[in-house]
Amino acid sequence: MKKLVAFIAVMLLVSGRLSATPAVVEASFSGKVPFTTVSVHILANSGKMELLNTIPVQPDNTFVLNFDIPRGGYFDLVMSGGAVQREMILVVNPGDSMQIVIGLDYEGVYLEKVTGSPDNELFRSCQALKSKTLASMQSIETRFNASQDNEERVRLQQQYRETDAAYARQLTDALGTHSDLLAAAFIALQDLGKLSDTYKPLFQQLYGNLSAQYADNPVMKEIFKLLTNPIVAGKKAPDIVLKNPRDGEVKLSSLRGKWVLVDFWASWCGPCRRENPNVVAAWQKYHDKGFEVFSVSLDTDPIAWQTAIDLDGLAWANHGSSLSGWSCPVAREWHVNSIPFCALIDPNGRIYAVGLRGEALDQALGSVLGR
Repeated sequence: MKKLVAFIAVMLLVSGRLSATPAVVEASFSGKVPFTTVSVHILANSGKMELLNTIPVQPDNTFVLNFDIPRGGYFDLVMSGGAVQREMILVVNPGDSMQIVIGLDYEGVYLEKVTGSPDNELFRSCQALKSKTLASMQSIETRFNASQDNEERVRLQQQYRETDAAYARQLTDALGTHSDLLAAAFIALQDLGKLSDTYKPLFQQLYGNLSAQYADNPVMKEIFKLLTNPIVAGKKAPDIVLKNPRDGEVKLSSLRGKWVLVDFWASWCGPCRRENPNVVAAWQKYHDKGFEVFSVSLDTDPIAWQTAIDLDGLAWANHGSSLSGWSCPVAREWHVNSIPFCALIDPNGRIYAVGLRGEALDQALGSVLGR
């Protein structure tokens, strides 16, 4: 089989020059693909992806990468052909000799088969679990949208939450079992980072197993930030002051004395919009008992923001946004890296819980306000 070999040398300085060790990745695509080139980037200590090399894909749909690296790291493969571009993350460790088969579907590229790399086999298995779960959840959502039966819609909502919870259990079990692998840290940060308080033991396990060897790795740095995040139960909630859709001011501290759900969302966020009916139900059920919602939108378009408020029936008065998307200073202060994200604040302005959704939110409010 004719192959083109790309040699990639990555010399990292920590406290002097580290000796590098060869590693090789033999890759092939299953079936015909539109890709003609593969660009290899490394996730540098700065947190940015840096281009290392670009090579052509061979006529037999193969390519080979030879690395010379002092320690394991994350590498982004960007596959391009015409107007089509897809990418995937690999972990490459010194001494690796791996073979991978890359599949392509309408959603993107994925690892179809991996040999010789426990890290990338974990990527493959977790990706397969996620794809299977998303397919199930999309099927439930389709049936929910088509149903006119309220009882069936309630049942489907419960099935949706149970499917999501089952995925979280299976994922955390897999990551905990393989918490010595760099891939586990990346997957945890990507899929569970917004619920770092809920999964704090897992993040502590990952950081304890990997941080000494990968202290400068940006994923480890992000996990450290999560573990030292001030937005955790028991801490005082930072105040929020934002403009509402009428250009007035909304202020979180003005709601002192009430139980408040601080809810980060956006009109363009599908999961947020699907969660909104649960937030509305909680507000309607507990509002008269002293419960309020303070919504922070990461929208940039004021019309889209107001339209979503009206369409989803978000009838509470406390809506605020900087209309700056992910550059929102409140989102940065609250360590929000994905949405939906919420925190329940007690009457004294302290964080009671983080990441409550659906039935968990109802149970928490029921326990403090009575059903």
